[in-house]
Amino acid sequence: MTPRAPLNHHRRTRQTGTSLVEVMVSLLILTVGLLSLAALHASAVRYGKLAEFKTNATQLAEDLADRMRANVVGVRAGDYVYQEGWSADTEREALPGLVNCVPNCDATAAATAVANRDLVDWFNQAIPMLPGVGLFTQQVGGANSSVMDVWVAWQEPDVNADDADNSLYDAYTCPDAMGADDNVRCMRFRFTL
Repeated sequence: MTPRAPLNHHRRTRQTGTSLVEVMVSLLILTVGLLSLAALHASAVRYGKLAEFKTNATQLAEDLADRMRANVVGVRAGDYVYQEGWSADTEREALPGLVNCVPNCDATAAATAVANRDLVDWFNQAIPMLPGVGLFTQQVGGANSSVMDVWVAWQEPDVNADDADNSLYDAYTCPDAMGADDNVRCMRFRFTL
């Protein structure tokens, strides 16, 4: 009889590979991470585009304010009040000719012509900058006032029903008189000339 080796209950075996369960768990973790990264990228692109729209709206409002400051007579006469309903139509009037005023032209007629040209120029500039651009202006304080409220509107892509009720967008609501859709955002500016 040969002697037996004593039983060692504490002997450890080395693991030489990975089990199928471990591989599946690591694939699950990798998949969740990649899907989260893809969602984060999509959100970053979307919010980057929204920030671009807000920047463009601010630049367009400043441009309109500068035009108004150059034509205070037209502002006080109410020539810059633009209260047409919002439309997704991107077709606007063609660029008008130069404003001509013969020596016998009065200042009010010249101011009105300049204001009309300014609004058409503004829309022609705004159309490539904002999708479905719109404008709504009102003279605060009534006639002969030099305080203007300006709403610059744009059609925001990919807005779903959950976003329409989101308080984040409350600051970007359009005036009721504009008749804008739920996916239209407005930025309001007040200018004192």
